Order: sequence, then structure tokens, then C-alpha cells
Amino acid sequence: MQTPKEKYSTKKELGQFRTIKQSELDASCWSIQFWGKEHCQKCEYNNTPDCGGNWGNAKLISEGKRQVKSKVLRHKIEYSDKLNEFYGWDIPEYVLKAGKSFINIGVSDWRDEQDLRVTVKNVIAYYVYWAGNIISGCRTLAGYTSDWRPVDRLAKECLEWFKFVNIEKLRRESKKQGLVPKF
Repeated sequence: MQTPKEKYSTKKELGQFRTIKQSELDASCWSIQFWGKEHCQKCEYNNTPDCGGNWGNAKLISEGKRQVKSKVLRHKIEYSDKLNEFYGWDIPEYVLKAGKSFINIGVSDWRDEQDLRVTVKNVIAYYVYWAGNIISGCRTLAGYTSDWRPVDRLAKECLEWFKFVNIEKLRRESKKQGLVPKF
């Protein structure tokens, strides 16, 4: 029989991510604007009529007149065996780390990017205060406010994670907030 520590053992990897503010982009080749002029050499559209690298920001970057505005972010990603099992060994890039009572998600909006730590209590609070709010076009989960659609999908995904990994705590905390869990 596995001990809880062995059951939730983690494999650590170092991931590389890039981020860029939307306001820094124009409609020219986003790959050049994001990765740099080196991307042209392996691009399937290079030297074709569909190439977007011959004008705008992409042309300035290719000619060396402008720097790439994207930044490399390095995150330590921790994948548990349970997390691999939950996502069918295809963990999305935005999932950074997870445990029995939390899941860390990489989120971004037009301002910046952040690592969002969502707990069981955050998900319950979302369903108590935000999920039924049809008046507002925005919703908040764990302090992150955005359009209701992606926040709602994120809350549902987190709820499914907690149902998978720690349903007892989810039920207990839901009852404390007056919800009647049907799972």
C-alpha cells in the first residue's frame, strides 16, 4: 500500500514560457513578434504571399530596428501522479502545480500574467457568490476577475479537480457555506 507521500509524489520540471502584452502586438506576423526573426527560417509561410513578416512590427524586428517585446518566464512546474491521471497524461500548460487542497494556474489578461492559487474555499466561494450572478459580465475566482466565461470554465475545472482528489473536504467545506453538494 502506498503512503500518502508516495501517492502524491511530484516530478519537477523546469518549463519555459513567453509572455507579451497585447498592446505590444500589431497584425503583422505574431510569431516573429513573439519568438524573434529566427522563427522565419522554420516558418511554413516564409517567402510566400501569406507571409506576414514583411510589414509592421515583424518587419522592424526582422531588420533589427526593433527588439522582441516578449519576455521569457521560467516556472518550476510540479506534476503529481494524480494530476497526470486527472488530465490523462496531457496536462495543460496553464496548470503549474496542484495538491489536495489547491491548484496553481497561470492566468493572463490585457494587463499582465500571474500565478493564481485556487483553493477549495475559493471554488466554494465562487459558487456561493458569483456563479449565479447573471447581472455582471465579470466574475471573480481567487481574486482574479475577468469575463465570466473563462472564469466559469476555470472554476468548473478546479471543482472537477477537487472532486477527483479530495471530495471529502469539498463536501465538508460546501456544507459549511450552506451549499448542498450533489456529488
